[in-house]
Formats: sequence, C-alpha cells, structure tokens
Amino acid sequence: MILILAGTAVWFQRDIPLSHPEYWLDLDLEGNGPFSAGASKISITPSIGDDKEVWLAGYHVGRAATGVHDDLWARAVVIRCGEVTIALVALDLIGIFLAEVISIRKALDGEIDYVIVASTHTHSGPDTMGLWGPTRFRTGVREKYQEKVRGAVIRAIREAASRLEPSSLVFARRDLAPRGLLRDSRKPIVMDTELSVCAIHPRAGGDAIATLVNWSCHPEVMDSKNTLISSDFPHYLREAMENGIPEENLLGTGGVCLFLSGSIGGLQTPLRVDVTDRKGQLQEEASFEKAKVLGENLAAEALRALQSSGRILITEGPLRVSARTALVPLQNLAFRAASKLGVIRRGSTRGRKARTEVGLLELGDVPLLLIPGEIYPEIVVGGIESPRGQDFSVAPVEVPPLKQALGGKVRFLIGLANDEIGYLIPKSEWDDSAPYLYGAEKSPYGEINSPGPDAAQIIHREALYHIRRRETGR
Repeated sequence: MILILAGTAVWFQRDIPLSHPEYWLDLDLEGNGPFSAGASKISITPSIGDDKEVWLAGYHVGRAATGVHDDLWARAVVIRCGEVTIALVALDLIGIFLAEVISIRKALDGEIDYVIVASTHTHSGPDTMGLWGPTRFRTGVREKYQEKVRGAVIRAIREAASRLEPSSLVFARRDLAPRGLLRDSRKPIVMDTELSVCAIHPRAGGDAIATLVNWSCHPEVMDSKNTLISSDFPHYLREAMENGIPEENLLGTGGVCLFLSGSIGGLQTPLRVDVTDRKGQLQEEASFEKAKVLGENLAAEALRALQSSGRILITEGPLRVSARTALVPLQNLAFRAASKLGVIRRGSTRGRKARTEVGLLELGDVPLLLIPGEIYPEIVVGGIESPRGQDFSVAPVEVPPLKQALGGKVRFLIGLANDEIGYLIPKSEWDDSAPYLYGAEKSPYGEINSPGPDAAQIIHREALYHIRRRETGR
C-alpha cells in the first residue's frame, strides 16, 4: 500500500510535457503608414449525429448537443500597416489553449506577423478544452473537430489577407447602465460596462469591411438546459450590426462583425437578468427570444456610438504589437489531476507552471489589451476589496486598474485572447477556506475554475509591462 501511494504521488507530481516546447515569444513590432484591412468568416459548426456525440461546454458534464440553432464561426480581420500585418480572429467557442494558437501561427509563418485568436466563450458550443465530456474523467474534446477549427482559422485569415484594401478605422465607446444587460453574481459588485466598438471602412467608401464589438458578459442566456448549438446573444448582436435594426431606424454596417468578450470573470452574466424588448415587455426566462433582444439592444448602442460626435477616425498608423510568453503557477489540484488523466491537454513546464501569453495591440492611439482568461472586472476598472474572511491577509495586489493604466478615450480589453487559463481572481478576494467572505455560508464560485491565487497578479504585472513599454516608446 505504501508503495502504491508513493507511486501515485510521484505520478501526480510529474509534469505533463508542453506541446511546442520550443515556443517562447517576446514580440515588439511597429508599422507606420496607411491602414489596409480585409475580413472573412468560415463556419465551425460541428456535425451532429455521427458516431461520436458533441459535448456542450460551460456548465456540467454529460450535456450532449441535440441540434443546431445557429452556426458557429471563425471570424477574421487582417490589418496591415507599413511592413506589419496582424490577424484578429473571434471564435464561437468556450475557449482554446495557447498550443492551438501556436499551431495556427506556425502554419501562417511568413504570412502574418502576429495572430490573435480570441474566444467568445459561448456556453452552447462544443467542448474544446476537455472539462465537459460524458463524465468528469473523460475528455469532451474531439481531435477531428479541433483540426476543423484550426483549418477554418487558417483559411479565414488567408481569405481576409487576400482582400486587403486601403482602410480607415472608426472607434467609439458607450458607457452603459448594467440594468437589463448583465449582473455581477459575486461580491464585490463591480462591472465593466464600457461598450467599445470599431468599424473598419474601405477608403473608397461603401459598407464596412469589419466591425469589432467588445463587451463584458458571458454568452450564456440559454442556461444549462439548452442542448442546441448556438453562439447565444453574440449571434443576434452580429446580425443586427451587419444588417441594421429597422425598428430603431438604425442602418447596419455590413461587412463581418466580430464579438470580443471582455472582463467576464466574477461572474458577469445575463442569467436572472430581466431584458426589456422594444415594446417594453420583459424577457425573463432563458430563451432564444431573450438572447435576440439582448443582442439587438447591445447592437443598437454600438451603432449609435458609431454615429456619435465622440467617435474617433484613424487613417494611418502606427500599428504596434507588444506580446510575450508568461508563466503562471498551476496551483489548482483538480486542473493538474485532469491533465494527468488526459481530460485536459495543455501541459506545464518544470515546477508545474502553465505557459500563457499577454499582449497589447495598438491601432493608432487606441489600445487593445489581450488577456488570456476570464479576468475579474475589479482588476480592470477598480474596486478590489480586502474583505474579512479572505484566505490571504493582503491589501489589493492587482493595482492600478488596467483600464486606468491604459488611458485613452476608447480602449478594448479582449478576454480569452490566445488562451483560456480560467478565472483571474484578486488575491485579496481569494476564498477557498472558512470563514467565507461577506459572511457567506460557503466558498464563492470561481476558485474551482482558476489556476490559483497567484495567477491574477502575474497577468496584471505582465499587462502593465506592455502598457509601460508603450508609454516609454520601447
């Protein structure tokens, strides 16, 4: 028995090798001159009804898809400025690991200088991380589907690059009241309610090439009972952005709309939010009608922002990229066990650290911060607390707030960018052990899906590195 226990301990402590172990990034690029852009989209909807079930991600194991409500997409925009070309892709998926992004980058080596792949985090799409298979001990990932996604991303980027044309960029922002849009399900109640939008137009005129909409809320209107594949409210938001909302006398932008999730940790959710439609009727229960109303309400705000006097027009660079590999301690024992069992396959370095990446893209004066997980909004907009019952007796560590550090009239924070490492929780709010925060009877939701209590401060520190690199001119 002693030998068995000792062998188990050795097995558990052993590191799982990384895919692409040689890949370490420290990128500092700048291009100057006029912008050119192109866009494309390719379906990544999985096939239903073959010999293997499609397991839906985001809530619990054993949720098999029974059909398709709306297609899932790989939506890509490629932007060139001077000698630098970048690609930004939004995937209708719960999340993908950095190793998948590295595979995509290697396939495009010599074509694109920097590839960004962000996930919308829909909870009605296939399991692409492994945690939501038929049981807790069996992965939900289908390698053939992973190959389909990688191929679709590569094709979408190449198509977008083939359509490059001289372009101008229009940026705008709306500060929204959260009522009827989202709620924060964990104290302290902090929400990032900035809606940031960019419309990329051809210089020659006409419909937009692409639009980017950045908003901080889980795409989970449909709740856990849904078994139809869907991108949730981003589907309706994108349709309204592209085609307009006649009832509101709002014209669409045309082109390809990309939805980009923001700071959604904490948990920023539309669940149990009463959404009001244009007739003043409440949509309370989980339904596609509620998802439609929510998506269109957000699109209406984004379209109005693009028409506002506060919009910013940018026709020339610089285009800057600062990005580098970061290491985060993998302190979550369940994540490590899942890796050992092959349920999730992200690997780790010596010392059980997860390899990830943080970056900053700048288009003119507008920053787009790239965060590889679900960051709590108080790290982004402020409001971190050190409440009684905390597991670590520390003052707020992840300061200053990232958007304060970014500055600017319009700024994007893109979550789940290039990786999904889980919840990024302020260390002073970490709460695994009793007594619990704010007098609660049990530990709050979040820690179970976080790499550990030190992850947020590392990602915050890396983000500040890129922001200060920008401020000091490299």
